[in-house]
Amino acid sequence: MDSVSQLDPSLPRKATTRGFGFPLAVLLAVAAVASSGCGKKGGSGDAANRPGSPGYLPPAVGQQFVVDGQIDLPGLTAAVRRYSQWKMRVPKDLDELVASKYLTNLPAPPPGQRYAVDPATLEVTLSAQ
Repeated sequence: MDSVSQLDPSLPRKATTRGFGFPLAVLLAVAAVASSGCGKKGGSGDAANRPGSPGYLPPAVGQQFVVDGQIDLPGLTAAVRRYSQWKMRVPKDLDELVASKYLTNLPAPPPGQRYAVDPATLEVTLSAQ
């Protein structure tokens, strides 16, 4: 407290950077980060998964989801779970993983079936179309 306000508390106190410096610095830092756009470019609204881009996640290990002629559902499930951690949400379908370049390919499901992602367990299953 300065000596003038100690003498007469009705007088306004001087505004100093001591009271406003830290919150103002935090506000400016937050504004700078927000104005940077978080690395996303215009277009599809989803940043491309490229090395060097913010939030880059290496493609799923293996990328081979057919083993001995059978679709590797546990491997697809693991890829969906890692993708969900990366994006912090459940994908609409497996095509979203390919569109974001997290998966390079997706094996065709057996005739009359399609891939389904259980939003509660993030498990990939085959279901009837």
